[in-house]
Amino acid sequence: MRKSSCVRGLVAVVALGLGAVSVARAGQLPNPGITASADPFSPQYVASNVFDPAAAEFATSGNAAGTPFSDDPNDGTWINFDFGETVTFDTFIQRTRVNNVDVVGRSRLVVSDDETFDASDRIVEFSPTGQNGAGLVQRFAPQTGRYVRWEVLTSAGTSPNLGAKQMFFMNTPKGLTPLANPTAYNGFTPFNANYAWQNAANGNAGRDGTGNEYASQGGRAATFIDFDFGSAKKIAGFDFFNRESDLIIGYDMLFSDTPDFSSAGTQTLSFVASPDAGQVNEELFDPITARYVRLRATSASGAANTGVSEIIFYTPVPEPGALGIVGIAAVGMLRRRRA
Repeated sequence: MRKSSCVRGLVAVVALGLGAVSVARAGQLPNPGITASADPFSPQYVASNVFDPAAAEFATSGNAAGTPFSDDPNDGTWINFDFGETVTFDTFIQRTRVNNVDVVGRSRLVVSDDETFDASDRIVEFSPTGQNGAGLVQRFAPQTGRYVRWEVLTSAGTSPNLGAKQMFFMNTPKGLTPLANPTAYNGFTPFNANYAWQNAANGNAGRDGTGNEYASQGGRAATFIDFDFGSAKKIAGFDFFNRESDLIIGYDMLFSDTPDFSSAGTQTLSFVASPDAGQVNEELFDPITARYVRLRATSASGAANTGVSEIIFYTPVPEPGALGIVGIAAVGMLRRRRA
């Protein structure tokens, strides 16, 4: 048994020749504390809902976009966070409210070393923020600090009850870098066109709406989805975002050099996902080289339409020595061509 930093996963090495699975800290930061926020619409829409694994949302009582850095609970839409210690993160996912009228336009994170937020702090801005359940995977240069403020800069809808559904602060695991999204080319029949295969790896960890997630048509524990990276890649981990209902609980990940996963070299790892709705399941392991990957459910919870909100794959960062060798080889080739 091994532990990931987010959920406990049972990992089985099924194929012969696979190295031992390594234990490492994956990328999701522990949820910070909330020190202050804009006034909620009602007790059912409080700021703490952004870390609630259920379907609750944070929404203000008509505050819309307000004055930047304002601490007035009736001015704008904002939340102040305290991680309790200095942290570093380079990825932020904010699932938006699930409607088409309370739409956030531009938003931003303000990262500070103290509890006072101002223009001298580090700022990361997002435009667009997304709408109707979207959860755009926002990546940026690493930011370090203890205190973080999320605030809305503009409103893009017709209703002023702005807010957020769920938030994830993440940092790319050490020694790894995200792979470009693969193509989803096969899988269990989608629920409908709004829940197509490609939504499982499109940079959007949202729910519902159009284009936010893949959901099967009654797949239950038979759901599967196949990905093609276009060429063989070294894969050393992934973040699997489950749906907020119709959960995959047990699942296999198959790695192969053939699109039907029939080759003798196909390797399989088995995992157990978090039973909490909508959560990220983070897994790291010794690198496996493959072009094709299949996520195959083995057990499910809730209703029948299991699927994938998003999956992000990671590859090892090339060793500096390897880059040097490549550079030397390239110089040698240029010299030969000029001779």
